Amino acid sequence: MRTLLLVVVVFLALSLASACKLLGIAPTSCDQADPATCPDSYLCNQEGTCVPGAEGEGEGEGEGEGEGEEGEGEGEGEGEGEGDAPFVVVDNEANVTLIAAAADGTLFWATGTNPSCIRRLASGGAAQNVACETASVVAGLRLVDDEVAWIADATGSADALRVVAQDADPGTDTPTTLKQNLDVAPLSRGPDNLDVAIHGDDRQSLLFALSGADGAAARAVRLANGTLGFTIQYFTGPGFWSFSDATGVVMLPDEAAAFVGGKLDGIARITWRQVRGEDADGDYGLDGFAESADTGAGETSIWPTGAVRATIGLDAARAQLALATRDTNDAGSIITMGTNTFGEAVLCQADPDNPLTFAAALATDAFYLYWVTDGTLAGGHSYGVFRIDLHAAGAQPERLADLPVAGGSVAVVGTTLYWSEPAQNRIRGLAL
Repeated sequence: MRTLLLVVVVFLALSLASACKLLGIAPTSCDQADPATCPDSYLCNQEGTCVPGAEGEGEGEGEGEGEGEEGEGEGEGEGEGEGDAPFVVVDNEANVTLIAAAADGTLFWATGTNPSCIRRLASGGAAQNVACETASVVAGLRLVDDEVAWIADATGSADALRVVAQDADPGTDTPTTLKQNLDVAPLSRGPDNLDVAIHGDDRQSLLFALSGADGAAARAVRLANGTLGFTIQYFTGPGFWSFSDATGVVMLPDEAAAFVGGKLDGIARITWRQVRGEDADGDYGLDGFAESADTGAGETSIWPTGAVRATIGLDAARAQLALATRDTNDAGSIITMGTNTFGEAVLCQADPDNPLTFAAALATDAFYLYWVTDGTLAGGHSYGVFRIDLHAAGAQPERLADLPVAGGSVAVVGTTLYWSEPAQNRIRGLAL
Protein backbone atom coordinates (compact mmCIF):
# COMPACT_ATOMS: atom_id res chain seq x y z
CA MET A 1 0.00 0.00 0.00
CA ARG A 2 2.97 2.33 0.55
CA THR A 3 3.96 2.25 -3.08
CA LEU A 4 0.82 3.72 -4.59
CA LEU A 5 1.48 6.79 -6.71
CA LEU A 6 -0.88 9.71 -7.23
CA VAL A 7 -2.39 9.54 -10.67
CA VAL A 8 -4.52 12.47 -11.68
CA VAL A 9 -6.89 11.54 -14.42
CA VAL A 10 -8.48 14.25 -16.48
CA PHE A 11 -11.95 13.36 -17.51
CA LEU A 12 -13.16 14.43 -20.92
CA ALA A 13 -16.12 16.73 -20.73
CA LEU A 14 -19.28 15.20 -22.06
CA SER A 15 -21.95 17.43 -23.53
CA LEU A 16 -25.54 16.66 -22.68
CA ALA A 17 -28.50 17.16 -24.94
CA SER A 18 -30.92 18.39 -22.32
CA ALA A 19 -33.80 20.67 -21.51
CA CYS A 20 -35.42 23.04 -19.08
CA LYS A 21 -38.91 24.26 -18.44
CA LEU A 22 -39.63 27.89 -19.24
CA LEU A 23 -42.02 29.36 -16.72
CA GLY A 24 -44.44 32.18 -17.49
CA ILE A 25 -44.38 31.65 -21.27
CA ALA A 26 -47.39 30.20 -23.07
CA PRO A 27 -46.19 27.14 -25.06
CA THR A 28 -47.08 26.54 -28.69
CA SER A 29 -48.80 23.34 -29.80
CA CYS A 30 -46.91 21.29 -32.35
CA ASP A 31 -46.54 17.99 -34.18
CA GLN A 32 -43.43 15.91 -33.36
CA ALA A 33 -43.48 14.48 -36.89
CA ASP A 34 -43.31 17.98 -38.41
CA PRO A 35 -40.47 20.20 -37.06
CA ALA A 36 -41.85 23.15 -39.04
CA THR A 37 -44.75 23.45 -36.58
CA CYS A 38 -42.34 25.03 -34.06
CA PRO A 39 -40.49 28.37 -34.42
CA ASP A 40 -36.78 28.45 -35.21
CA SER A 41 -34.53 27.05 -32.44
CA TYR A 42 -37.52 25.29 -30.83
CA LEU A 43 -38.32 21.57 -30.71
CA CYS A 44 -41.56 19.63 -30.28
CA ASN A 45 -41.58 17.53 -27.10
CA GLN A 46 -43.50 14.34 -26.30
CA GLU A 47 -46.49 16.31 -25.09
CA GLY A 48 -46.84 18.20 -28.39
CA THR A 49 -45.50 21.49 -27.03
CA CYS A 50 -42.78 23.71 -28.52
CA VAL A 51 -39.86 24.15 -26.15
CA PRO A 52 -36.40 25.72 -26.58
CA GLY A 53 -34.25 23.41 -28.71
CA ALA A 54 -30.68 22.17 -28.21
CA GLU A 55 -29.51 24.60 -30.89
CA GLY A 56 -30.69 27.58 -28.85
CA GLU A 57 -28.77 29.32 -26.10
CA GLY A 58 -28.06 26.38 -23.85
CA GLU A 59 -31.59 25.10 -23.52
CA GLY A 60 -32.34 21.47 -24.33
CA GLU A 61 -35.28 19.33 -25.18
CA GLY A 62 -38.58 19.47 -23.43
CA GLU A 63 -40.43 17.94 -20.59
CA GLY A 64 -40.89 14.24 -19.91
CA GLU A 65 -43.71 12.87 -17.83
CA GLY A 66 -42.18 10.84 -14.99
CA GLU A 67 -43.41 7.37 -14.25
CA GLY A 68 -43.77 6.24 -10.67
CA GLU A 69 -45.72 4.09 -8.31
CA GLU A 70 -48.91 5.28 -6.67
CA GLY A 71 -49.06 8.70 -8.28
CA GLU A 72 -45.48 9.89 -7.95
CA GLY A 73 -46.31 12.70 -10.36
CA GLU A 74 -44.52 14.25 -13.27
CA GLY A 75 -40.79 14.56 -13.79
CA GLU A 76 -39.65 17.59 -15.72
CA GLY A 77 -37.28 17.13 -18.62
CA GLU A 78 -33.57 17.20 -17.97
CA GLY A 79 -31.49 20.00 -19.43
CA GLU A 80 -29.24 22.95 -19.16
CA GLY A 81 -30.45 26.19 -17.71
CA GLU A 82 -30.03 29.58 -19.31
CA GLY A 83 -26.96 31.25 -17.86
CA ASP A 84 -26.16 30.12 -14.32
CA ALA A 85 -29.75 29.48 -13.22
CA PRO A 86 -30.43 26.06 -11.68
CA PHE A 87 -33.16 24.04 -13.41
CA VAL A 88 -35.49 21.31 -12.20
CA VAL A 89 -34.58 17.87 -13.54
CA VAL A 90 -37.37 15.84 -11.88
CA ASP A 91 -39.87 16.63 -9.16
CA ASN A 92 -42.48 14.76 -7.15
CA GLU A 93 -39.83 12.12 -6.35
CA ALA A 94 -40.56 11.26 -2.73
CA ASN A 95 -37.73 12.28 -0.40
CA VAL A 96 -35.13 11.62 -3.10
CA THR A 97 -31.58 11.67 -1.74
CA LEU A 98 -29.24 9.26 -3.53
CA ILE A 99 -28.30 10.11 -7.13
CA ALA A 100 -25.72 8.83 -9.63
CA ALA A 101 -24.92 9.88 -13.22
CA ALA A 102 -23.68 7.65 -16.05
CA ALA A 103 -21.10 8.85 -18.59
CA ASP A 104 -23.80 9.28 -21.25
CA GLY A 105 -25.72 11.67 -19.01
CA THR A 106 -28.37 9.19 -17.83
CA LEU A 107 -29.34 10.05 -14.26
CA PHE A 108 -30.26 7.44 -11.63
CA TRP A 109 -31.78 7.97 -8.20
CA ALA A 110 -33.64 6.21 -5.42
CA THR A 111 -36.89 7.43 -3.93
CA GLY A 112 -36.45 7.85 -0.19
CA THR A 113 -39.55 5.93 0.85
CA ASN A 114 -40.34 2.44 2.07
CA PRO A 115 -40.86 0.76 -0.36
CA SER A 116 -38.31 2.55 -2.54
CA CYS A 117 -37.67 2.50 -6.29
CA ILE A 118 -34.49 2.91 -8.34
CA ARG A 119 -35.34 5.27 -11.22
CA ARG A 120 -33.58 6.65 -14.29
CA LEU A 121 -33.84 9.56 -16.69
CA ALA A 122 -32.01 9.40 -20.01
CA SER A 123 -31.19 12.63 -21.80
CA GLY A 124 -34.29 13.73 -23.65
CA GLY A 125 -36.35 10.88 -22.20
CA ALA A 126 -38.89 10.37 -19.43
CA ALA A 127 -38.36 9.17 -15.87
CA GLN A 128 -38.73 5.39 -15.53
CA ASN A 129 -38.47 2.75 -12.84
CA VAL A 130 -35.48 0.40 -13.03
CA ALA A 131 -36.31 -1.74 -9.99
CA CYS A 132 -38.38 -1.42 -6.83
CA GLU A 133 -37.94 -2.72 -3.31
CA THR A 134 -41.07 -4.16 -1.74
CA ALA A 135 -40.34 -3.34 1.91
CA SER A 136 -37.04 -1.43 2.09
CA VAL A 137 -35.41 1.94 1.69
CA VAL A 138 -32.23 2.27 -0.36
CA ALA A 139 -29.22 3.17 1.79
CA GLY A 140 -26.48 3.13 -0.88
CA LEU A 141 -26.44 3.52 -4.67
CA ARG A 142 -23.63 3.16 -7.22
CA LEU A 143 -23.16 2.46 -10.93
CA VAL A 144 -20.75 -0.30 -12.00
CA ASP A 145 -20.16 -1.20 -15.64
CA ASP A 146 -23.66 -1.34 -17.19
CA GLU A 147 -25.42 -2.11 -13.90
CA VAL A 148 -26.87 -0.33 -10.90
CA ALA A 149 -25.85 -1.61 -7.46
CA TRP A 150 -27.64 -0.74 -4.23
CA ILE A 151 -28.12 -1.83 -0.64
CA ALA A 152 -31.68 -2.33 0.57
CA ASP A 153 -32.20 -1.40 4.23
CA ALA A 154 -35.16 -3.29 5.65
CA THR A 155 -35.35 -4.17 9.36
CA GLY A 156 -32.45 -5.48 11.42
CA SER A 157 -30.50 -8.14 9.56
CA ALA A 158 -33.02 -8.49 6.71
CA ASP A 159 -31.05 -6.17 4.42
CA ALA A 160 -29.65 -7.07 0.99
CA LEU A 161 -27.11 -6.13 -1.70
CA ARG A 162 -28.53 -6.16 -5.23
CA VAL A 163 -27.60 -5.34 -8.83
CA VAL A 164 -29.58 -4.98 -12.05
CA ALA A 165 -28.91 -3.75 -15.59
CA GLN A 166 -29.13 0.02 -15.98
CA ASP A 167 -31.65 -0.40 -18.80
CA ALA A 168 -33.74 -2.96 -16.89
CA ASP A 169 -37.49 -3.21 -17.32
CA PRO A 170 -38.96 -3.95 -13.86
CA GLY A 171 -41.78 -5.84 -15.53
CA THR A 172 -39.45 -8.45 -17.01
CA ASP A 173 -35.98 -8.07 -15.43
CA THR A 174 -35.43 -9.35 -11.91
CA PRO A 175 -32.55 -7.86 -9.87
CA THR A 176 -29.79 -10.20 -8.72
CA THR A 177 -29.41 -10.47 -4.95
CA LEU A 178 -25.69 -10.88 -4.31
CA LYS A 179 -25.93 -11.00 -0.53
CA GLN A 180 -28.75 -10.99 2.01
CA ASN A 181 -29.33 -11.34 5.76
CA LEU A 182 -27.23 -8.23 6.31
CA ASP A 183 -27.41 -5.33 8.75
CA VAL A 184 -26.31 -2.38 6.62
CA ALA A 185 -25.64 1.18 7.73
CA PRO A 186 -28.68 3.48 7.40
CA LEU A 187 -28.80 6.32 4.89
CA SER A 188 -29.03 8.80 7.76
CA ARG A 189 -25.26 8.38 8.29
CA GLY A 190 -24.48 9.65 4.80
CA PRO A 191 -24.83 8.88 1.09
CA ASP A 192 -21.61 6.87 0.66
CA ASN A 193 -22.50 3.61 2.39
CA LEU A 194 -21.62 1.67 -0.78
CA ASP A 195 -18.59 1.75 -3.08
CA VAL A 196 -17.72 -0.40 -6.09
CA ALA A 197 -14.39 -1.09 -7.77
CA ILE A 198 -13.49 -3.07 -10.88
CA HIS A 199 -10.20 -4.95 -10.67
CA GLY A 200 -7.75 -5.82 -13.44
CA ASP A 201 -9.09 -9.36 -13.87
CA ASP A 202 -12.69 -8.06 -14.26
CA ARG A 203 -13.66 -9.09 -10.75
CA GLN A 204 -15.58 -6.52 -8.75
CA SER A 205 -15.52 -5.48 -5.11
CA LEU A 206 -18.72 -4.08 -3.63
CA LEU A 207 -17.81 -2.56 -0.27
CA PHE A 208 -20.62 -1.45 2.05
CA ALA A 209 -20.89 -0.11 5.60
CA LEU A 210 -22.49 -2.20 8.35
CA SER A 211 -24.47 -1.27 11.42
CA GLY A 212 -23.55 -4.04 13.87
CA ALA A 213 -21.69 -3.68 17.16
CA ASP A 214 -18.28 -4.79 15.85
CA GLY A 215 -18.77 -5.12 12.08
CA ALA A 216 -17.61 -1.97 10.29
CA ALA A 217 -18.03 -3.00 6.65
CA ALA A 218 -18.31 -5.98 4.32
CA ARG A 219 -16.77 -6.59 0.90
CA ALA A 220 -18.61 -8.79 -1.58
CA VAL A 221 -16.21 -10.03 -4.27
CA ARG A 222 -17.94 -10.70 -7.56
CA LEU A 223 -16.30 -12.96 -10.12
CA ALA A 224 -15.81 -12.02 -13.79
CA ASN A 225 -18.88 -14.10 -14.71
CA GLY A 226 -21.06 -11.97 -12.42
CA THR A 227 -21.59 -14.50 -9.64
CA LEU A 228 -20.67 -13.89 -6.01
CA GLY A 229 -17.31 -15.38 -5.12
CA PHE A 230 -16.96 -14.65 -1.41
CA THR A 231 -17.75 -12.03 1.23
CA ILE A 232 -15.34 -10.54 3.75
CA GLN A 233 -16.42 -8.74 6.91
CA TYR A 234 -14.16 -6.09 8.47
CA PHE A 235 -14.41 -5.51 12.19
CA THR A 236 -12.77 -3.54 14.98
CA GLY A 237 -13.25 -6.19 17.63
CA PRO A 238 -13.22 -6.09 21.45
CA GLY A 239 -10.14 -4.42 22.88
CA PHE A 240 -9.38 -2.49 19.70
CA TRP A 241 -10.98 0.97 19.43
CA SER A 242 -14.48 2.23 19.95
CA PHE A 243 -15.49 2.62 16.29
CA SER A 244 -19.07 3.43 15.28
CA ASP A 245 -21.25 5.17 12.68
CA ALA A 246 -19.51 3.38 9.79
CA THR A 247 -20.10 5.06 6.42
CA GLY A 248 -18.09 6.65 3.60
CA VAL A 249 -16.49 3.43 2.35
CA VAL A 250 -13.78 3.44 -0.36
CA MET A 251 -12.37 0.40 -2.18
CA LEU A 252 -9.13 0.81 -4.14
CA PRO A 253 -9.33 -0.50 -7.73
CA ASP A 254 -6.07 -2.43 -7.38
CA GLU A 255 -7.55 -4.23 -4.35
CA ALA A 256 -4.69 -3.02 -2.15
CA ALA A 257 -6.88 -1.61 0.62
CA ALA A 258 -10.38 -0.88 1.86
CA PHE A 259 -11.28 2.27 3.83
CA VAL A 260 -14.19 2.89 6.19
CA GLY A 261 -15.14 6.29 7.57
CA GLY A 262 -16.98 6.88 10.82
CA LYS A 263 -16.37 7.83 14.44
CA LEU A 264 -13.50 6.50 16.54
CA ASP A 265 -13.45 7.31 20.24
CA GLY A 266 -15.67 10.30 19.46
CA ILE A 267 -13.41 11.64 16.68
CA ALA A 268 -14.12 11.71 12.95
CA ARG A 269 -11.78 9.09 11.49
CA ILE A 270 -11.20 6.92 8.48
CA THR A 271 -9.97 3.39 9.18
CA TRP A 272 -8.29 1.01 6.75
CA ARG A 273 -7.56 -2.59 5.98
CA GLN A 274 -4.58 -3.59 3.84
CA VAL A 275 -6.11 -6.37 1.76
CA ARG A 276 -4.22 -9.64 2.14
CA GLY A 277 -5.16 -13.30 2.30
CA GLU A 278 -8.78 -12.62 1.38
CA ASP A 279 -9.81 -15.35 -1.04
CA ALA A 280 -12.72 -16.97 0.81
CA ASP A 281 -15.55 -16.03 3.18
CA GLY A 282 -14.18 -14.77 6.48
CA ASP A 283 -13.77 -11.99 9.04
CA TYR A 284 -10.74 -9.71 9.18
CA GLY A 285 -9.77 -6.93 11.56
CA LEU A 286 -9.13 -3.37 10.42
CA ASP A 287 -5.45 -2.46 10.55
CA GLY A 288 -5.52 1.11 11.80
CA PHE A 289 -6.75 4.64 11.26
CA ALA A 290 -5.39 7.70 9.49
CA GLU A 291 -3.40 10.04 11.74
CA SER A 292 -0.34 11.90 10.51
CA ALA A 293 0.13 14.18 13.51
CA ASP A 294 2.52 13.04 16.22
CA THR A 295 0.17 13.87 19.05
CA GLY A 296 2.60 12.39 21.55
CA ALA A 297 5.13 15.03 20.54
CA GLY A 298 2.59 17.82 20.91
CA GLU A 299 1.44 18.05 17.28
CA THR A 300 -2.22 18.91 16.79
CA SER A 301 -4.46 16.47 14.96
CA ILE A 302 -6.69 17.94 12.24
CA TRP A 303 -9.48 15.42 12.91
CA PRO A 304 -12.47 17.08 14.64
CA THR A 305 -14.94 15.59 17.06
CA GLY A 306 -17.91 13.96 15.31
CA ALA A 307 -17.87 11.57 12.38
CA VAL A 308 -17.03 11.23 8.69
CA ARG A 309 -20.09 12.05 6.58
CA ALA A 310 -18.97 11.51 2.96
CA THR A 311 -15.95 10.33 0.99
CA ILE A 312 -14.82 10.38 -2.63
CA GLY A 313 -11.74 9.44 -4.63
CA LEU A 314 -10.18 12.42 -6.40
CA ASP A 315 -8.51 10.36 -9.13
CA ALA A 316 -9.11 7.08 -10.93
CA ALA A 317 -6.65 5.18 -8.71
CA ARG A 318 -8.24 6.68 -5.58
CA ALA A 319 -4.76 7.48 -4.40
CA GLN A 320 -6.15 10.78 -3.06
CA LEU A 321 -9.41 11.08 -1.14
CA ALA A 322 -11.61 13.91 0.01
CA LEU A 323 -13.64 13.40 3.19
CA ALA A 324 -16.40 15.53 4.66
CA THR A 325 -16.75 15.59 8.44
CA ARG A 326 -19.68 16.50 10.65
CA ASP A 327 -19.03 17.74 14.17
CA THR A 328 -21.44 17.25 17.04
CA ASN A 329 -22.66 20.85 16.54
CA ASP A 330 -23.03 20.36 12.72
CA ALA A 331 -19.81 22.19 11.84
CA GLY A 332 -18.03 20.47 8.99
CA SER A 333 -14.67 20.57 7.25
CA ILE A 334 -13.40 18.89 4.09
CA ILE A 335 -10.16 16.94 4.48
CA THR A 336 -7.87 15.55 1.79
CA MET A 337 -5.51 12.63 2.33
CA GLY A 338 -3.51 10.04 0.44
CA THR A 339 -4.43 6.39 0.63
CA ASN A 340 -0.79 5.33 0.87
CA THR A 341 0.94 8.02 2.95
CA PHE A 342 -2.10 9.77 4.49
CA GLY A 343 -0.78 13.35 4.92
CA GLU A 344 -4.17 14.70 5.90
CA ALA A 345 -4.88 18.39 5.33
CA VAL A 346 -7.94 20.57 5.78
CA LEU A 347 -9.01 21.76 2.33
CA CYS A 348 -11.72 24.15 3.51
CA GLN A 349 -14.82 24.57 5.62
CA ALA A 350 -18.09 23.46 4.06
CA ASP A 351 -19.49 27.01 4.05
CA PRO A 352 -17.40 29.88 5.46
CA ASP A 353 -20.55 32.00 5.91
CA ASN A 354 -22.34 29.26 7.84
CA PRO A 355 -19.82 27.80 10.31
CA LEU A 356 -22.32 25.24 11.67
CA THR A 357 -23.00 23.51 8.36
CA PHE A 358 -21.34 20.45 6.81
CA ALA A 359 -20.91 18.97 3.35
CA ALA A 360 -23.71 16.43 3.04
CA ALA A 361 -22.24 14.78 -0.10
CA LEU A 362 -19.24 15.13 -2.43
CA ALA A 363 -18.62 14.81 -6.18
CA THR A 364 -15.65 15.56 -8.45
CA ASP A 365 -14.72 15.89 -12.11
CA ALA A 366 -10.96 15.83 -11.29
CA PHE A 367 -10.77 19.62 -11.73
CA TYR A 368 -13.16 20.69 -8.97
CA LEU A 369 -14.66 19.21 -5.84
CA TYR A 370 -18.42 19.84 -5.49
CA TRP A 371 -20.74 19.54 -2.50
CA VAL A 372 -24.11 20.51 -1.03
CA THR A 373 -24.61 21.65 2.56
CA ASP A 374 -26.75 20.64 5.51
CA GLY A 375 -26.69 21.62 9.18
CA THR A 376 -27.54 24.73 11.19
CA LEU A 377 -27.80 28.01 9.28
CA ALA A 378 -26.73 31.43 10.50
CA GLY A 379 -29.50 34.04 10.54
CA GLY A 380 -30.50 35.25 7.10
CA HIS A 381 -28.37 32.64 5.28
CA SER A 382 -29.20 29.61 3.17
CA TYR A 383 -27.85 26.21 2.26
CA GLY A 384 -25.82 26.05 -0.91
CA VAL A 385 -24.12 24.21 -3.74
CA PHE A 386 -20.34 24.75 -3.69
CA ARG A 387 -17.17 23.89 -5.54
CA ILE A 388 -13.45 24.43 -5.01
CA ASP A 389 -10.61 24.30 -7.53
CA LEU A 390 -8.46 21.27 -6.72
CA HIS A 391 -5.39 22.60 -8.54
CA ALA A 392 -5.25 26.31 -7.63
CA ALA A 393 -3.12 27.22 -4.64
CA GLY A 394 -5.12 28.95 -1.93
CA ALA A 395 -8.47 28.31 -3.63
CA GLN A 396 -11.59 29.10 -1.62
CA PRO A 397 -15.08 27.60 -1.87
CA GLU A 398 -17.28 29.14 -4.57
CA ARG A 399 -21.04 29.22 -4.01
CA LEU A 400 -22.74 28.10 -7.22
CA ALA A 401 -26.35 28.21 -6.08
CA ASP A 402 -28.52 28.77 -3.03
CA LEU A 403 -30.68 25.91 -1.78
CA PRO A 404 -34.13 26.42 -0.21
CA VAL A 405 -33.61 23.22 1.82
CA ALA A 406 -30.67 21.07 2.86
CA GLY A 407 -28.97 19.17 0.06
CA GLY A 408 -28.99 15.37 -0.06
CA SER A 409 -26.55 14.11 -2.69
CA VAL A 410 -24.58 15.50 -5.63
CA ALA A 411 -23.27 14.18 -8.96
CA VAL A 412 -21.40 15.69 -11.90
CA VAL A 413 -21.10 14.43 -15.48
CA GLY A 414 -19.55 16.43 -18.30
CA THR A 415 -20.57 20.05 -17.87
CA THR A 416 -23.69 19.47 -15.77
CA LEU A 417 -23.96 19.32 -11.99
CA TYR A 418 -26.92 17.61 -10.30
CA TRP A 419 -28.07 17.57 -6.70
CA SER A 420 -31.04 16.27 -4.74
CA GLU A 421 -33.30 18.27 -2.43
CA PRO A 422 -35.10 15.65 -0.28
CA ALA A 423 -37.42 18.08 1.48
CA GLN A 424 -38.55 19.42 -1.92
CA ASN A 425 -38.92 15.93 -3.46
CA ARG A 426 -36.82 16.91 -6.45
CA ILE A 427 -33.50 16.88 -8.26
CA ARG A 428 -32.11 20.07 -9.75
CA GLY A 429 -29.16 20.75 -12.02
CA LEU A 430 -26.81 23.48 -13.16
CA ALA A 431 -24.91 23.97 -16.41
CA LEU A 432 -21.28 24.58 -15.43
